[in-house]
Amino acid sequence: MLPNLSIRLDQLSQQGVSKDYLVAFFLGYLEGYLESYRSTHINTLLLILEDRFGKLPGWVDEKILNVNSATLRRWILNVHKVDKLESVFQL
Repeated sequence: MLPNLSIRLDQLSQQGVSKDYLVAFFLGYLEGYLESYRSTHINTLLLILEDRFGKLPGWVDEKILNVNSATLRRWILNVHKVDKLESVFQL
């Protein structure tokens, strides 16, 4: 995905687009990419939690939606190490 961005930025620069616009474009692209990455982690975690523990209580959604991608990734890796849902979030 990032190589496509590089090509697009080169095209814009050759067309005389300002550096400010290019920076804003890149930051917007990066923000969208990172949000997509986080969203994928959220969906993955919910899927494997439901598969392992069944219907999830409401507090799980709130807990998952309020953490960063690194924490979500750690929790995904914890699922196979524990016997209780609550323990996923304690390791």
